[in-house]
Formats: sequence, C-alpha cells, structure tokens
Amino acid sequence: MTEYAKKYNKTNADSSLFYAEKAYDFAYAKGLEEYKVKSKRVIWSVYYKKGDFDTANRINTEAFETAIQNGDSSSIALAYTRFGLVTNKKYEYDSTIVYYRKAIEVSKALNDKEQVANNLNNIGIVYIYKNDYPSAEACFEQCISLYEELGMNTTASSTNLALLKKRKGDLSMAIELFQKQLAYHEKNGDEASAATDHINIASLHYDLENKEQFLEHTYKALELNEKLNNKEGLAKVLANLGEASVKYKDQDKALEYLNRSLLISEEIGNKAFIGRALREIGKIQIHLKNYPEAYKNLSRSLTISEEINYTLGVAMAQRGMGLYYKAIGNTKQALAYFNKSLETSRNRFIAEVRDASFDLFQLYDSLGNDKLALESYKLYVSTNDSIQAIDNKRAIIGQEFKYEYEKKALKDSIYFESQREIQKATLEKTQNQRQTLFVILLIVLGFSGILFNRIRFIKKQKNTIEDQNQELNNLNENLEQKVEERTQKIVEVNNNLKVSDERYKYALDASNDGIWDWNVKSDTIKFSSAIYTMLGYAPYEFEESREEIYKRISDENQREVLKENHQKLMTEGNDKQLLDEYKMKKKDGDTIWIQVKGKIVERDTEGKPMRMVGTHIDITADKKRTQEMLEAVLKTENIERSRISRDIHDGLQQTLTIASLNFQTAKKELNKLGNNAKEKFELGWNYLQDSIKESRVVAHSLMPKAIIDFGVISAYESLIDQMDKSSESITFNFAHNFKQERIENQQIEITLYRILQESINNIIKYSKAENVSIQLKDYDEMYMLTIEDDGVGFDIQKLTEKNKGLGFQSMRNRLDAINGFLEIDSRIGRGTTILVEINKSM
Repeated sequence: MTEYAKKYNKTNADSSLFYAEKAYDFAYAKGLEEYKVKSKRVIWSVYYKKGDFDTANRINTEAFETAIQNGDSSSIALAYTRFGLVTNKKYEYDSTIVYYRKAIEVSKALNDKEQVANNLNNIGIVYIYKNDYPSAEACFEQCISLYEELGMNTTASSTNLALLKKRKGDLSMAIELFQKQLAYHEKNGDEASAATDHINIASLHYDLENKEQFLEHTYKALELNEKLNNKEGLAKVLANLGEASVKYKDQDKALEYLNRSLLISEEIGNKAFIGRALREIGKIQIHLKNYPEAYKNLSRSLTISEEINYTLGVAMAQRGMGLYYKAIGNTKQALAYFNKSLETSRNRFIAEVRDASFDLFQLYDSLGNDKLALESYKLYVSTNDSIQAIDNKRAIIGQEFKYEYEKKALKDSIYFESQREIQKATLEKTQNQRQTLFVILLIVLGFSGILFNRIRFIKKQKNTIEDQNQELNNLNENLEQKVEERTQKIVEVNNNLKVSDERYKYALDASNDGIWDWNVKSDTIKFSSAIYTMLGYAPYEFEESREEIYKRISDENQREVLKENHQKLMTEGNDKQLLDEYKMKKKDGDTIWIQVKGKIVERDTEGKPMRMVGTHIDITADKKRTQEMLEAVLKTENIERSRISRDIHDGLQQTLTIASLNFQTAKKELNKLGNNAKEKFELGWNYLQDSIKESRVVAHSLMPKAIIDFGVISAYESLIDQMDKSSESITFNFAHNFKQERIENQQIEITLYRILQESINNIIKYSKAENVSIQLKDYDEMYMLTIEDDGVGFDIQKLTEKNKGLGFQSMRNRLDAINGFLEIDSRIGRGTTILVEINKSM
C-alpha cells in the first residue's frame, strides 16, 4: 500500500492519500514502526503538494516530536527540511534558511554529505529569492563540490548556478555551464536531462537575440521530448516556439505551436502551462480581431493564474485583459486592468511594469489627462532605461560569445594542424629510437644477473618479517580482548545514559515546560521544542536567540528592563539567579503569561557567568486563578464597604441626627439651667455635631455616594474639590473627555476612584508638590488615567527592594483583578507620573 501511495503521489493525489492512510492504519495496528514513518511521509507530501501547508506542518510536527523521542537523527534532519519547504512556500524566507541550516547541522553530525548538499542547494534557491546572489552562488558551489566528492550527478545544483549566472547577466558563463551538463548527459545517455539542457541553452540564446542557435537547440529539445513522449517537456518547448514565432512575426506558426501546447497541457493537467498558452493565444486573437475568443482565453488564463498563485502570470493576464478592453474601446475597463497589472508587477517584474506604464500613458494621453499621462510616461522611461541597459549588456555579451565561439573554432583548427606536424616529426624520430633501444637491451641483460641476487636477499628478509608479524598478531589478540572489555563497559554506560535521557524527556513532555541553555560568553542560546509549541509555532520556526524572545514580549517597557538586566548578568559576577514573569504574544496574536527561571551552571576563572540553563513555564492558568481570587476579594471588600457605609448612613447617622434634633429642642431651655450645666451641654452638643460629620466622612470614604448615585466623574470632581479646599499649598487640575457620567462596569468605576484616592493621599503626605494634573480619558477600547505632580519624586527601585509602597501594591492588585495596567515613572527631584490603562473588554 505504501508503494502504491508513492506511485500515485506523482499522478493522483487523492489515490495517493487513500493508500497512504490505509498503510498507516495497518502499520499502526500491527506495530510496524518503519512503515508508520514511511506512510506518514507520503501523507505529508500529498498535503504539501495540495498547498494545505497547515495540515502538512501539523503532520511534520508530529513526526518531528516522534523522531526526538526515538533519537532518530535522520528523521529529525528530514523534518527540519520539510519545515523549511513549507515556510519557503509561505514566503517566510528567513525562517526557511534557519530550518535548512538546522537540517545541515544534524546531517553533518551523521556525516550524511548528500543531505548536507541537498540543503545547501535549497538554501541557495532561497537566497536567489532574497536577491542575495553572492550567498546563493557560494551555496551552489559548496553543493556541487560535495556532489562531485560523492561521485553524484550535479545536474540540479549546476542548473541552479547557471540560472543564477543568467540572473546576474553572466549569460556566457550560464551557457558554458549548461553545455557542460549537456555533454555529461549525452555521454551517459540521459536523453530526458539532455532535452532540459537544450531548452535552457535555447532560452539564453533567445535572450541574446541568437535566433539560429535558439531554433537549433529548441528543435533538438522538441525531437528528444517527442522520442521520450515527455508531455510536460513537449508543452514547454511548444509554448517557447509559439512565443518566439510571435516575436519573429509568424502568427500562424505561433497559433499552431500554442494550440498544440494547450492540448498537451490540458491532457496532463498542468495549470501553469495552460494559463500561459491561453494568455498568448488570447493576445494573438486581439491582433486578429477575434475579440470573443480573445476575452474567453484571457479571462480563463487570469482565473487559472490566480488559482495557483502565479503572480507573474496574473500580471501578464491582467495586461492582456487591458489590451482586450482597449481594442474594443472600453477605456474605463482597460485603465482598470492596466493599473491592476502595474500594481501586481511593481517591485517584482520590471518588464511588465514598463509595458503596463506605457499602455497607461497612451490611454491617459488619448483622454487628455496630462498629469497621469506624464506620471505613467516617467515610469515607462525609467523602467525602459533599465531594461535597455540590460539588453545592451546582453548584446555585448552576445557579441563576446560569438567572438569567443569563433576564436575557439580557429584555435581548434590551429591545434589540429599543429598535431599533424607533431605526428610527422614523431615518425622521423622513431627510426633513431629503434637503434637506441637495441643498446638499452644489452644494458638490461647485464643488470639481470645483479637483480637475481637481490631477489634472494629480499626473500630471506621476508621470512624474518613474517616471524615478527606472528608475534604482533599474538599481541593484537590480547589487545582486542581488552578493547572488547572496555567497549562492553562503554555500552553499559551509554545504556544507562539513554535510560536517564528517556526519563528526562518523559518528565519534560509531561510538564510541557520549555528548556533553554544560554552560552553567556558567545551570547548564543538553544531552545527545546516546547518553547515554540507553547507560543503556537512549529518547532524552531523562528531563530534561537534572545532577541526573538524579546520581540514577543507584550510590554515594551518590560522588554527594555529585561534586556538591561540580562546585560548586567552577562558582565557582573554575582550570584543572582533569574526569575521573571511577563506576557508573551503567541503566533495567533493571543497572549500568555510565562515564568522564566534560570540558574548559572558554569563560571570563568574571574567568577563571571559562562553558561546558564533554565525553563519557560506557561503560568497563564495560575495568573487567571490569581486574578479571579483578587477579583473575588475586591468584590467582597466593596460589598462589605458598601454594607458598612449603608449601616453607618442608615443606622448610626440616623440615630445621631435624631439625638441632635432632641438636643436642639432641649437647647431652647438652656436659660433655665446654671452655668455649669450650660457648659456641659455645649460640650456634649459639639461632640455630637463632630460625630455626625465624622460618620458622614467615614461612610463616604468607605463607598462614595457620588459613585453609587452619579458615577465616577462626579465622584472624581467631589474628591478633587474636597482636596483642593483642604490643601492651601497644592493646586489640583482635572480634565476628562467623558460624554456620559457613568461607566457601565461599576467595578471599573470603584477601581479608578480608589487609585485616585490612594494617589492623592500619597501626594499630600510625601510629594511636597505644588501642582497636580489629573486626566481621565475614554478611548474606543480602553480607559486611561494619568496623575502627574511636580513634587520631589522617589526611587522606584529602592521602594520595591525594601518592600515598601503598599499603596502602589494595592493599586496593582486592584488592576490585576480586572486585567488592567499600571506604570509608575518617578525620579528624585523630577516629580511622579502614574499611568493606568483598563481595557473595556476586561
């Protein structure tokens, strides 16, 4: 079933997937580990070819984790390569290079030079996409060197190197590389590869305007592909001949070739070739004024190119649609499609940018839109100059190529003539050499007797050496026995280490904790795969570095503080261990809480850290439980405060008020009492009034009536007004942008009020400020409170280290309960700023 799956993988994805899944189920039921792996690889390949990269990545991640558990380095290397193939398809080129490098690292450890070469070839291709041609060339050259060392075919990497030379404009070198390949393939009878070489050489001659050489190699490629019945090769060659025939002004031939290419492409289901043939046929039909067929073919070409995400094909088909609408007089649609083609091509395909901009210039000029016509013409001129420079360079190279070709031919003819002269002279020398040979023969006979005696002496030495070898063999047997005993001990130690490693891996898998190993001296770091998976990434999808971790920390300020602390750790030799907590962004945009623990395990001679290891632990659930507990505590506290406030207001205050009214009635009869009684009455009356006032203040501070009745804005204004009146040295300013008095969530209102209350108390007690600015803002997604004073300020770090600042801790607890954010910025002599942010969604 696995072999059937592999066979159908090239022709029928659904059949391939059917057999591969059946094979996997059977292998799983029977415990056939080898075939579980093989069938899973085919399943991955099917999803990869279908473009379902998420499913392909999921399957590969499972294979990767299994390979790590089994210690299967070969499968680990293959998994890295497949991660790279997927990220390459998703245009994530930096991640792609990281994966291929990882694969090379593992393959080197296995001394698997073939896989090292394969991945170097892959990296070279990615560097071409990134326009880093020097790096690409270095990779291809290393790859070719390794293939040659292994005695393998270098065709793939040599082809890539030749295509790279073509991109760099070194067409003569590209032709030379392809011709070497052609000679190699013809020598080995590889006609399929030879046909491909002819196509590539023809393409270069086409660029160099060498029509005869182009046709010569193209017809040779056509002949070979027809012989081999290689339909994909036939479709490509026919399409090339069709496009060339348009250039050579033979539209009948062009249609013949392109229609043949289309039929073959549809037969084999190659959508890229189908789209190409339809596009070129449509453009010819515009010239022939067969507009219905032109529209039908061009629109179908555009749809197919969009389906397979072929960007250049999309741009060319869009321009073709623009030409169609221009031909039938629909200027509006023509402009729309030319602009689409321009945007699709911009910064990618310079020739299409040139053509689309010239089309736009002509249309805008005909419409009298001088401004847009001028802009389009400027773009056309700049791109055309660039292409003209390339064409001039190609023309020069073409002339140089012809010159070198003729020079080589002349050199070869001179060489053959010189060889003939050499042969003639050699024949004349032969007669003299025969006479000399007779004399030499006599000398040889004389030395033969001496040689015979030498042989007898050597035989005697040989017997002596054999006796010595026997002694060495006896010693070697004893040595082998000792080596075997040592080997057995090493095997036992390795087995114990393997068991220990397995336990360690099982413990890690059970805990889902990530492990990191930081080389402080070189500032390089290694991550376990769990660090990636807890953040929603495939293993090693991003580079192993501290900077990659910093980039994913949500709080920018905390990110900078951590960088500073870690830098201190690298340079200072203290015993401080690492313990941090912070929010990190996952791949899907969500955030989780991470606790990072680290311990220094190695120091240099000066006591400075050399190596540190530690863990990444997902503590989101713990944080959520803590938040829920805080929320419950604060909610209970607010309920209790409200109850006590209500009891004071409804009970004690009412009692005191009634007592005051009764005393007020009795006060009218004071004249009947003596002076001593009057004084005691007045004293009691004053204490009663003070008690009423104090009970009101206490009830208000426990649960401000303004919040309950009118909302946070009224409560703020009431509190600030009260503080402004009671303090002669401090001026309070309050500003807000609230359109409504109330916030729907009363828990947020109470939290904002308590934070302001605590902040003003701290300012009055400690700040020595003269001005306090308070701003409460209502934004689309959050509420923001800022409190700034111009007081003496304080050292935040010292306050934290000495466990002081309980008021600030209370603020943090309240904000943690509703998922809020607090930042305090203060320096001695520069005042203090408090920033609070609360998400409306909580």
